[in-house]
Amino acid sequence: MKALKKNDGSAMPLFIVGIFFILALVAVIYQNSTMIAAGRSVKAAMQKVALNAITQNSEETYPSKREGYTGAYEKQFDWNPAVENIDPTDQITEMLHLTQEGTALVKRSAAGAELYRLDTIQLTVENTEFLNSSKGIKATMSLNLVIPVKYPLMEERPITIPIKVTAENKMKF
Repeated sequence: MKALKKNDGSAMPLFIVGIFFILALVAVIYQNSTMIAAGRSVKAAMQKVALNAITQNSEETYPSKREGYTGAYEKQFDWNPAVENIDPTDQITEMLHLTQEGTALVKRSAAGAELYRLDTIQLTVENTEFLNSSKGIKATMSLNLVIPVKYPLMEERPITIPIKVTAENKMKF
């Protein structure tokens, strides 16, 4: 009984383990929240680029389009598709303040550490069939978001998240 009553300092190891557990939990929550924030900002920029592609194809290819028709055709001798494929890398680089390294776009912190990388960026613009008012011009943008993740007591590993967004110009009525 005396051994159980006189145990000074026996809670200290448990207290230290608890502190390390809380610190590790905070680090995991911080890492996950930065991944979520990076994913949301990249997806928002992708949506803007896809909308810009739709707007540019609707306005520039034929500005005097008939009401109720949402295709991109122009009359030269005959009606021809007039959809331009737009390079999305310039727009997304400007929106997210990225730097190009090889074929990838990279976001770095002020200290120079890589926050995330964008690979395989593609923007596809599809035209509707001629005189078909049920569909519109459709832009689909896809890329791979690569985030280097470092959890406590683990080595850094990249996580690849494929993201795809679609924008479409449809009739209002």
